[in-house]
Order: sequence, then structure tokens, then C-alpha cells
Amino acid sequence: MAITVTKKVEKSTDITLAQFLKNPSGIGSSVFFRRDIIIENLKKRYNILYRDSKSKFKHIIYRISKKKFLIHITIPSEKFEKLTYDVVYLFTPKDLAETTRSILLSHNVNFFSNSPAFVFTYAYYLNKEKMFIDILKTKINKLALTQSPRIRNPKLTFGFEKSLYFGALYIFENELHLTSKLEKDAEEFDIKYFLESIDTDEDKLYLYKKYKQQEAAKERAAKKLAIEKKKNTVQKTRTGKRLNESKKIQETKEKKSVFINTRSRKTRARKEAIAKEKAAILNRKVDRRVKKISKIRAKRKLGIKKRYVKKK
Repeated sequence: MAITVTKKVEKSTDITLAQFLKNPSGIGSSVFFRRDIIIENLKKRYNILYRDSKSKFKHIIYRISKKKFLIHITIPSEKFEKLTYDVVYLFTPKDLAETTRSILLSHNVNFFSNSPAFVFTYAYYLNKEKMFIDILKTKINKLALTQSPRIRNPKLTFGFEKSLYFGALYIFENELHLTSKLEKDAEEFDIKYFLESIDTDEDKLYLYKKYKQQEAAKERAAKKLAIEKKKNTVQKTRTGKRLNESKKIQETKEKKSVFINTRSRKTRARKEAIAKEKAAILNRKVDRRVKKISKIRAKRKLGIKKRYVKKK
């Protein structure tokens, strides 16, 4: 998201929360191109996360001394519902004699986060520049504090790390920067209790990998289920087609059978009609022959009678 520019700038190791929100790399620095787009994107994502997971955002304020405060914020992960990160800010006054309404500009701030992005990108630089919270060094892998991140942060600059930026927005939105709020809500600092409440970066990395594997397993199961559903749908479609084809074949056979039966009936009827007609013709011939024979016999009988009468 951040685009580095070749221009090299020097930056003070002191930074206020207001400066961090505006430009983490320092006043006048142009290390990050189009900061307005980066800031707008982070604010939008924070607002969505805060809206959807407000109950998971938690904080506790500790008083280190009269004007020195430590704020511990629990920030939920954007990706995994059960994962949260510990983000800590240590506010030290620039001038002990100065009384201010807000610590946004009057206090320098040191940082800590057990988010992998913070550990692998900015932990070394912040430790080198004395901007890391010393009492939390035991919560970070030693290599992250002593080995330069040549790939993740080769120019050793401080940038818009998401968990720190979300925490800073949370402080501003909940008015935790107001001196009156800090003095009212601050608890006495118990270092043992405080350290026990912070997970190591390795703990968070383990949970991150665990939830990532679970998410991947869910995605694989969902894909498998989708493939099976698709197969079942295809099978049902094919079965349906086969059934339709079988039905059509059966209907065709039935139609043919009906046609054949109808034709057979018609043929039989026609044959019967022809047979009846032939029988009728034959009967008529027989009747004519019988009549003819009867006439002949009658004539013969009449001729015999006549001859008999003449003889007498």
C-alpha cells in the first residue's frame, strides 16, 4: 500500500500521536507517496472494523508517573474473528511543567504491537531509534529487534502500520488523549500484571497461522461441497434427461402401439367387411343358382305333365 520514494530525509526520533496520525515518517518527510489516500483507506477500514466488532475493542490506562501514561488497547483482526492484537502506547511529556488539555501534541509516544506486520517491519527501526517500549522487549523475538528488515523495510523508515494506526484512531475517537479522561480512568501501574496481560509475537503468529489453516480448510471444504453439489446437479440433469428420453421413447412406443392396434383393428374390420361382402356375393350367387335350378326343375316338371296329358 505504501510507495517509497528515493529521496532520503532525516527525521527526529521524537514523535507525537498527532504527528503519527498525519505522517509517521516525520515532519516534512515525503517517504510515503499520496499519504491522503493511505490515511483515507485506513480510516475507512477502521470504521468498518469498529462498527462490526466494537465489543472486541478494549483498553486500559496506566499511570506511570504524574504526567506519564501507558495505554494498552486490544485490537481485533480484520481477517480472523477470534484473533486480537495487543497495541501499547507510552506517553511521555515533553515539558513536565507544562499543563495541557490533550496529550496529542504535548507528549512524545513510544510504540509496541504484537502484530506480525509491526514485528517484521518496524520493531527493529523503533528499537534502534529509541521509540520502542523497553519493558516490552521480552514480548518480541530477539531477531526482530536486532536484525534489520532488509526486505520488509530496507530504508528503515516508520510508516502507517495498521494495528498502531487503528489504535491511534481508537484513542482519538474515545477521547483517551484528553488529560481529564486519562487522570480520571488511569490505574496504578503493576508491571507484573501488565506483562502477563500481553502476549508474545510468537503467540500471535501461532494463532494467526492456526486460524489461517482453519480458514483454508473451511474454504477447501466449501469448494469440495460446491463441486459435489455441481456434480449432483449435473447427475440429476443427466438422470432427468435420461428419464425424459425414456419417457419419450415409451410414449413413442405407446403411440406406435396405439397406431398399430388401430391399424390392425381397421385391417381386421376391412377384412371382415370384405369377407362379409364375399359371403353376401356368394350367397346371392347361390340364391340365383338355386332359383335357376328351381325354375329349370319346374319347367321340366311342367313339360313332363304336358307330354303325359297328350299321350292320354
